[in-house]
Amino acid sequence: MSVEMLSTAQYEKSSDKRSWLPQSSPPPRAGSRLQMGSHPVPQKQLAQFPDDEVKALAVRKQEIIERRESVLEAHASAMFLREDVPASSIAQSMLKDMSHVHSSGDHSVYVTLSPQDCIKVSDAGWGQRHGLAGVENHKVLAGFALSYQYGLLYSLRDIAEIQTTMDIVQASTSYLHVG
Repeated sequence: MSVEMLSTAQYEKSSDKRSWLPQSSPPPRAGSRLQMGSHPVPQKQLAQFPDDEVKALAVRKQEIIERRESVLEAHASAMFLREDVPASSIAQSMLKDMSHVHSSGDHSVYVTLSPQDCIKVSDAGWGQRHGLAGVENHKVLAGFALSYQYGLLYSLRDIAEIQTTMDIVQASTSYLHVG
C-alpha cells in the first residue's frame, strides 16, 4: 500500500506550523518534476542524475550528528542524531536515522521535515513524500515507522543545487533535534 506522494494536504492539516526553512526557501527548482519508479521501496528517480562532482554530499554538524550505515536503507551512509542528543518523538520512531543519500544509483536524499517545510519543499519542486510515509503497518513489517513527513529530495544535478539541498537537510536536523 502506497500513499499519494505529491499531495501536501496532510501537512496542511497539521497543527504544527513551525518551519526551519526561511520564508523564501527553497527557491523553485528549475525544470520539470522528476519521473519516479513505480514502487515505494526502493523509491528511485529515473532521470536527471548528478554529475561526478556533486555525488559526494556531506553535512557536518559534529556536535549532534554522527555518520554510520542507515537502518532505513541498506548499504547507505546516513546521518544519525548522536545517542547523547535529545531527539524528537519522530526521530526516535525512525531510530534517529535522520537522512541518507542513495549512494548507488540516483543519489537522491531522504529527510524528515516539519509539515510546513514539507509543503515548501514539495511546492518548490525539490522533492516529494515517500510512498510509505505514515503507513502504519510498515512498523509491523519493518520494526520502525516512517513518519508521514518522510520524503525524498531529488538528486543534485549540479553544484548550484548543493546549497539548497544542504539548507533542507539542516532544516531536517533542526526539526528532529530537541534542544
